[in-house]
Amino acid sequence: MLNDKTYYLKSNHQLFDATLNEFSERPFELASLNEIIKRSNSNKGSFYYRFSDKKELYFALIDDMFTQQVNYINDSIEGLMSQLPFDQQLKMLFDSLIQLMQMDPRFLEFSKKIYSESKSLQSEIREKCVLSPLERLFMALDFSNQVNVKQLSLLKESIQHFYSVFSDFKDSPNFKMEDYLRFITNSASLATKELTEDSKQKVIVDIKDLSYTYQLSTNTIHQATFQLFSGEIFALVGDEDSGKSTISRLLAGQLKRYEGSIQYIDDETVDPPNVPHVLLSSDKPVFHLKKTISQNIELMNKSHHLNIDLSQELKDIGLEGMEDILYKDLSDDSKQLLLISKAIWMKPKVLIINQMIYSLSPYHLGLISRKLLKYKAKGSTIVLIDSKLDQLLDLADRIAFIDRGFIKKISYSSDIKKKYDSKKVIIRYTLNGLEYSESIPLSMINTLPFQEKYKDKQLIEINMVHKSYDEILKIEIGEHSNE
Repeated sequence: MLNDKTYYLKSNHQLFDATLNEFSERPFELASLNEIIKRSNSNKGSFYYRFSDKKELYFALIDDMFTQQVNYINDSIEGLMSQLPFDQQLKMLFDSLIQLMQMDPRFLEFSKKIYSESKSLQSEIREKCVLSPLERLFMALDFSNQVNVKQLSLLKESIQHFYSVFSDFKDSPNFKMEDYLRFITNSASLATKELTEDSKQKVIVDIKDLSYTYQLSTNTIHQATFQLFSGEIFALVGDEDSGKSTISRLLAGQLKRYEGSIQYIDDETVDPPNVPHVLLSSDKPVFHLKKTISQNIELMNKSHHLNIDLSQELKDIGLEGMEDILYKDLSDDSKQLLLISKAIWMKPKVLIINQMIYSLSPYHLGLISRKLLKYKAKGSTIVLIDSKLDQLLDLADRIAFIDRGFIKKISYSSDIKKKYDSKKVIIRYTLNGLEYSESIPLSMINTLPFQEKYKDKQLIEINMVHKSYDEILKIEIGEHSNE
């Protein structure tokens, strides 16, 4: 789902065309913003109202390209890409590049230039833009225990190289995609251990017929049955008083006398519900209000025998240089980021985050999302509890919808996106003084056929008709039908 800047860029076909043209022909530093504004016949005041500088426009175009690739992959497979064998993941990665090329050949040149940019700019792209399919593949490989650190680095360099030079190979007369992928896979196999084996997800928590009743109350939770897998992000979403927080407390062992069973499964034992490797994110110890971040981390290192790299950890969550700030003087966002990071530093097998991400700004949400994805890649399980669906769709692997104590359904996030992402847009335009309106596929926007069809028409607006997140939530819990 597109952010406002990317949506505006995609809706303005002249600006989109000029932007893609400039950034596909020239590296970022040499690309001319004035040339883009001139070619698109944009008003400078209107442009700078939407985009503060060239980099914002550049990032918006990257977001659109990466989103199109991810949507193509999600539409082409069932379940999660990370569950596919490595060679199939690789094929989907390059298939998404071919899809871009078929939509507009300039995308392929633009993609190539991105991976030729400076390391600092590439790092900024990873930090501020939608995660690319390439980064998603790397995320699945990170900390996978299938390769050591040196081998992993060689593997990532090998894949990125072949990915970035794909446009140089595709036009050769004897090019065959299957040969190209086989060559990459063979190269990658030198640095991997059994990466092409299909890995089955391991059950880490098994919940069966879980029911719980508060005193002097009707049943709060009604026969909830589901499983949590290692290396996944699982979300529980529902309105206030739906029972989602009660389930989080049951999983953390804070509530007793329930009916049904909660089994925590590791390599050797099945633990009782009061287990140390399950951590609710709001659990104590909390930070000392009148101590600095540095002092708090030092105390954590000593009391829990940790070795937290303060400088790197603060950089990862956007608090670089704030070591000497008192905890009580931090913004609410900064406190939330530290609390979630603290829970990760404790390295629980199951980390439960109860309604702590919904209030974060988009920037801070992006930072903590990357941290959670890295923690998940180590094989840990993360449970997100929230009442807002929008923050969960791009982060969770599976989402359970809960209403009045009943888990209504559990779906893959990718399936929910497929179900509700609008595939068509409504275009309003004038021709010969008359106004017209028509519906076209979303995938046609800003393609060459689109430009040819509407070049003589004066576009008024382009609208995507889609359901709000609140509407999706109500549909999934069964409050009203999906009309």
